[in-house]
Parts: sequence; C-alpha cells; structure tokens
Amino acid sequence: MAANSPSDSGKNWLKIGIIAFVVQGSWTLWANWGHGLVKAAPSALMQGVFSGISASIMTLMMDKFFHLLKPSKARPAICIVVTSIGMALVLTLLHILIGTPEIFKTLLLPCFAIFAYAIGYTSHLRTRGASL
Repeated sequence: MAANSPSDSGKNWLKIGIIAFVVQGSWTLWANWGHGLVKAAPSALMQGVFSGISASIMTLMMDKFFHLLKPSKARPAICIVVTSIGMALVLTLLHILIGTPEIFKTLLLPCFAIFAYAIGYTSHLRTRGASL
C-alpha cells in the first residue's frame, strides 16, 4: 500500500500539531517578550494553536493538490507554492487582527517552517510512490 493515501497522511497529526504548537508558540512569545506578557501571550497562544492546526491542514491540502493535479514537473512546485502562500497569508491576517506588536519578527520562523514543511512533505509524496 502506498504511504501517501489520505488515511496515512493524518497518522501523525497530533504529534506534529503538539510539536508545532510548542515550537511556534514559544518563538512568538520570545519575539514579542519586549512588549510584556500581556501583549506577548495572546500572540503566542494564537500562533501555537494556528501552527498545530495548520500542520494538519497543510498535509491534507498537499495530498489533495498532489493527487488532483496531473503528473508533471510543475506539480510539486504548485503544491509547495499554493499551500505556503495560503498559510502565510492566513497567519499574517490573524496576527494583524489580534494586534501582534512584532509581526515581521513573529512571522520569520513560522513562514520559514511553513515553506520548509511544504517542501519536505511534497518531496515525501514524490518519493513514496506518487509518480511524476
């Protein structure tokens, strides 16, 4: 059985979500610490929750894009770019809405992580039998 079936993609969603919550929430707390805990904590909590949820959503999105698009050399790039930009835009809007003081500094690590995860997971799809 191929490891890229829809049921396989969600196996580790809880573990990935917890790791994303802790890492990204901690980063956001640190990035905004200079503005005090009252300002930093809501941003850190939102970032942690969003990161935990978005890791699962990204996995499902990339699975869908990868399997719906015709095999081509552009398919992996489309999966990576569409998913990364979509998640980064949602994240930016959420931080604007809640008033995160250091938006650019806050988004450095999460946006890098979004892009790196998209590359890694799309590569995983290609190597696990999803033909080009």
